[in-house]
Amino acid sequence: MEIKQYLHPTDFNEIGKNELEDKLRIFKDAEKAFIKILDTNYNEIKFKDYPNYPDTLFNSTVERYSFSINEDIEFITDKTTIYGKRDSNRRMEALPDFIFVNKNGGSVELVKLRKQI
Repeated sequence: MEIKQYLHPTDFNEIGKNELEDKLRIFKDAEKAFIKILDTNYNEIKFKDYPNYPDTLFNSTVERYSFSINEDIEFITDKTTIYGKRDSNRRMEALPDFIFVNKNGGSVELVKLRKQI
């Protein structure tokens, strides 16, 4: 797992004091996000109200955040596909899909950056 934090320049006084230190909360949030977006037939719990759950980052001071898969893997369901991508050279050439969550309006969307084949 890799967690990257990008703070607004005025937030530097808050480094180490934010909710992103709670890795369990982040895991739970990521799980809910991926289950909601993948919307598989075999998941009994769908998290249809995601991100509006008490244990998500949506209920923190974080304004927007995203999840992506940092491995060369893809998840395929009847409704969508999520591509992961590992860029071992760190050249930002990898273009994984990501789930973007924005508190303003409560939007959750799958964003695809790579060209579909």
